[in-house]
Amino acid sequence: MKSLSIFIPRVLSNVTKVDIVNTFKEMNIGEVTYIDLKKRINDNKFSYSIVFLKIELMDTITASALCDLIEQNGSTKLYYDETDKNYWELKNYIPLEQRVKVSKEEEEEEEVEEDIPELCKQLMKIPSIFTDKVIEMMNKEYEEIEREIERMREFERYTTSLPYTKLYTLF
Repeated sequence: MKSLSIFIPRVLSNVTKVDIVNTFKEMNIGEVTYIDLKKRINDNKFSYSIVFLKIELMDTITASALCDLIEQNGSTKLYYDETDKNYWELKNYIPLEQRVKVSKEEEEEEEVEEDIPELCKQLMKIPSIFTDKVIEMMNKEYEEIEREIERMREFERYTTSLPYTKLYTLF
């Protein structure tokens, strides 16, 4: 079985690791053997994620075509939600040491990324206006919202998997 290392530069913030793993499995592409989802915030203060993953490809036409497109073009689009026309741009993952630097801005961006852990440590030292109890309550509320969203997704998956039957009324 062939494996493929992929980088997804932008994923909606509500998409979870489980969603990604299930999508590749349900589309008969492959089994995700490694996934790293990193949260980011864009210039407009909206959150999104970047994803690094490794997939053991299935022996299917879909998997083969996807692999060929990425190898030939360096990237392709995977439409994971046809009704809303949502897709992920899948790129061939190139390890940092093998990448070719193109500009000074990229070097500076890389330096900033390396400084992120240190900046996070410094931010943790800044006193918060929230008490520990309030933070705990917000975290619990956030977790409850995540569970609610997952229940809604499960219900949607269940209802869309039911056979379609047309109901007739006598009027």
